[in-house]
Amino acid sequence: MRHRPSIILSSAAVVCGTFLAACGGSSEPASETTVAETTVAPETTAAPATTTVDTTVAPTTAAPAEFDGPSFPETVTPALTPYDAVIGASPDSPDVKALVSALADDVPLPAGLTVNGIGHRLTKDFGEPKDRQSVSFNEYLDKAQLEAFGASVGNGWKQASIAVSGSLTTLLLTHTDGRRVVFVSDSEAAASGTGRAPLQMELSTPTLPAAPPAWFASLPALQGGEVVEYTEASGRVTDNLAGTGHFVLVRWRYPATELDALNAYLTSGVVQSAGFSYDADTFNGFEALVDVANGEWKGSVLIGDASVDGVEYYDLLWSLSR
Repeated sequence: MRHRPSIILSSAAVVCGTFLAACGGSSEPASETTVAETTVAPETTAAPATTTVDTTVAPTTAAPAEFDGPSFPETVTPALTPYDAVIGASPDSPDVKALVSALADDVPLPAGLTVNGIGHRLTKDFGEPKDRQSVSFNEYLDKAQLEAFGASVGNGWKQASIAVSGSLTTLLLTHTDGRRVVFVSDSEAAASGTGRAPLQMELSTPTLPAAPPAWFASLPALQGGEVVEYTEASGRVTDNLAGTGHFVLVRWRYPATELDALNAYLTSGVVQSAGFSYDADTFNGFEALVDVANGEWKGSVLIGDASVDGVEYYDLLWSLSR
């Protein structure tokens, strides 16, 4: 039996599950006070005079490091424009299939669906990359409709299971070659028109994209980190942790020995140099959640600790929405 290493994620994993969750910590900025003592001893003076010099420095007043990457808004917009272009399209259109590589021609689809959102979430845990690709739809299918659709599939596909939990109905289709497709319908979303989409399908592939998204280079990250997760999403899809609009996330992993260097890099002013702003008055270090903004984009930056088989790491997590 193959042994699977254990993994424990703390701060960074919390942010991934709850976008822009509030973090505790002092609301006072970190400061450092140095007392310089100078002793003057005149010929007839018995007691020395003492001079105290206050050198309190706000955390963002240091000379900023220059960021040499591209502009985030200018880089991420072209990456997400193709997602926006297929909202309202049929899922079997060539443009949708170009974005969702796992949506092969033989993947069965219910008739009459229109795209509501698209998301990609790539994770690399235990050295095994997984690219989960999601497509949401405007239309709602109840349990009977999903079951009828599952019973109709063929060409190597079959209905493996169907289950109901609260407002959610989940249909699992499997293929003889090992592929899986999951459809999840939500009666509450269909009734309210808010929250998650009325219907969503999820596919996965172990194949990494040919190249990382270009917007990675527009976010300050210390060299030497390994990308272990990223998300791109547009519209009402589960991968969009902001709910609607656009959402991106990327997580770099560093050895525990790099924590001081990672903190020094981020507090050098490179974040501001890259076009992001944050409230210096409430800044308490990047190991506490820091809210950032860049034009229409809002989000957070966090250094969180992680442990894999007892080996400590630190993750740098950027998550942003518009």
